Amino acid sequence: MYIYYPSCNFSAASPATAKKVKAYFEKQMPVAGCCRVDKREISSADIALYICQACRETLEDKVKTQSMWEYLDALKDFNFPNLNGQKFYVQDCWRDRNHPEIHEAVRSLLKKMHAEVMDGDQVTLTGRTGAGKSTIFKLLLGLYKPQSGEVLIHGVPAADIRDDERRRLFGCVEQTFHMVPGTVRDQITLYDSTISDEAVHTAAELTGLKDTIESMEKGYDTRCTDDLFSQGQWQLLSIARAAAAAPSMLLFDEITANLDAETERAVLSALKRVAENRTVISISHRTSAELGRIIALTD
Repeated sequence: MYIYYPSCNFSAASPATAKKVKAYFEKQMPVAGCCRVDKREISSADIALYICQACRETLEDKVKTQSMWEYLDALKDFNFPNLNGQKFYVQDCWRDRNHPEIHEAVRSLLKKMHAEVMDGDQVTLTGRTGAGKSTIFKLLLGLYKPQSGEVLIHGVPAADIRDDERRRLFGCVEQTFHMVPGTVRDQITLYDSTISDEAVHTAAELTGLKDTIESMEKGYDTRCTDDLFSQGQWQLLSIARAAAAAPSMLLFDEITANLDAETERAVLSALKRVAENRTVISISHRTSAELGRIIALTD
């Protein structure tokens, strides 16, 4: 028996669609509550229909799981809601980084609903020193709490996001690379064992560092020292670090501020490759480093 587990992220991102999907499932199978609090008895023969990566991780030790997106995409008789061109941003947790094939099911299903699938907005914050650009980053990262209003990431207050979820959501690149003790691989993974060698190599290739690293005698196992890379290469390594965990949002804070023109071009080229199909918020005083829409912060 299938059991449908709704997701708070899905409901917050698209309430009307979530209600229509839930109404359909109520006619087909039992509908549970939130996977983290639902107390129903689960049989080993049951199959849990989940929406996002967090649901899978919560349920998979208890029951067989299947992505709701793949389930619906394969149906022939599902009466797809017509979203009439509504813009829809595909949330990273819906894709599930351990199951990349689900991304295509998400896109396919949303298109059947006549939604306009948005792969991520890109904006650059500009303004004088003290206008609040860095404060916005700290609010997004949950380092500050807003004195009024809310800062929500996928419907969740930014300050409430758990540390183990934060790196899946954000990749942050600053002006200066902060080296950690260890190898080149350690610089990219930050000791995160869930980041595969393939992800490390892909991040290095995207940033143009793959050939440089692999030309070293010990490659990714080379111990890092201050003189191992040039200033520009350290910045590229910082971008690789941000990309390796496959976050849905990238935050760039004046990352070309200390670079010469030639190195800046190489870094910006890497940025554009890494930023493809992701939400990007950047801070820059250089017009050459602006990405996407420009939002000017004023007093």
